[in-house]
Amino acid sequence: MRKFVQTLCFLAFLAAGVSCNKEAPGLAGKEIAGHAGNDEMCTATFRLNLDGMRTKAANTGSVDESAIRRIDVFEYDPFKTAPAVRTHLVLTDEELAAGEFHLQYSSGAYYTYFIIANSSQAIVNDILAGRVSYMSNVFYPWSEVYDGTYFPMSGACTVSYNADQTVEVDLRRFMFRVDVGEIKVDFDEASWMNKDVFVKAIALTNVVNGWSYAYNLNYASQLTQTGYLYGASISTEEDMPFFGGLLSGFAGSVPRECKGNFNTYRTATEQYERFPYCLNINYKVDAGTMPITATGALLDATYQSYTGEAGRVCSSTNPSQSHTLTVNKSFYALAGGSTEGEYGLLQTRANQNSYPKLVVELEIDGVTHYYPIQMYYPQSNTVYQVNRITIKSAGSEFSNFFEKLVKLEMDISVLDWNEVTINNVDCGYTDEHHTGIY
Repeated sequence: MRKFVQTLCFLAFLAAGVSCNKEAPGLAGKEIAGHAGNDEMCTATFRLNLDGMRTKAANTGSVDESAIRRIDVFEYDPFKTAPAVRTHLVLTDEELAAGEFHLQYSSGAYYTYFIIANSSQAIVNDILAGRVSYMSNVFYPWSEVYDGTYFPMSGACTVSYNADQTVEVDLRRFMFRVDVGEIKVDFDEASWMNKDVFVKAIALTNVVNGWSYAYNLNYASQLTQTGYLYGASISTEEDMPFFGGLLSGFAGSVPRECKGNFNTYRTATEQYERFPYCLNINYKVDAGTMPITATGALLDATYQSYTGEAGRVCSSTNPSQSHTLTVNKSFYALAGGSTEGEYGLLQTRANQNSYPKLVVELEIDGVTHYYPIQMYYPQSNTVYQVNRITIKSAGSEFSNFFEKLVKLEMDISVLDWNEVTINNVDCGYTDEHHTGIY
């Protein structure tokens, strides 16, 4: 499959034709019975571009984020609501290797195409069953979208068959990647450099656990390159940027709350299925805890731990101890996340937010310290390269935020005692007067 990407990177641009032809397509093309018009046939050459994620961390091993094992093409009539799939194509090995495929229709035909890479047959069956128009309510567990080897991608376009043409389709990965190069300890308080300090773990927390293949879709014409496939188009302000300093992008999956559950209908079983909105949730958890709930390939994607001396970065007995831990680990997660709480890491317990976090856990003289890094709207198909994380001070006892302690000011006055003189109180019960306490 690597040949597919290499071919894409070096393909020369094919000049688009300016007219239609009357001949049937060649062996690489497919003529689909469709539009009833004149006899002129127009050929569209679909060129699949895979951009972004061009660099890799040192220990990604056999994982190839550009590998393609399967591409499915779904064709729709863009003017119909709740559209059924007109035509479904699975690209051949030759088409995958070339990075392109061809379709031919009578002049005047007009269709929308939804293209997905590395999907499961179960999801393909759901799309064929006509669920694309309702995908905003259909979420698939991350474990079904990503198997730990092949990265899910999608793209879309609309083609008017009024001339022979080349159609550029960008494939975008659903997931983002965070490359952590190294962790360095350089405490501002010099005496802390002589403590016993260990890196215990690095984790992506509060990561979204479900993906919808299309959002808010009513018409097939809404399937475009820039919207409805990766969440709503959003922008932000310079004082509240997305992770990495970006000011615009896509929302990705945004669950209503972090600790709830997706409730999605499954065509195969004809029943509803529930699964958690997020994994590795550390939102509003107790001090000294960082729950890790991801398993299998998702655990490897979001978590790395160190045992004993493997994570040591400071020593109370060894003055030549290295204060830098080489990590070289790529972490992955689906784009998006819950947005409960207030922006910023310094918060009260009640106002802490549920955005995804990159968290470093240290043990300093036997005491756990957390160093969370806020990831506000991490973007799909984006690599965040963090060359170094430098630890400068004590961390937080909470793995999700740094606690903001509220300063309380009070004006206190001391007053003299007021004196009230009571000469006598009769206590008891009498039938005559009904006085006293009874």
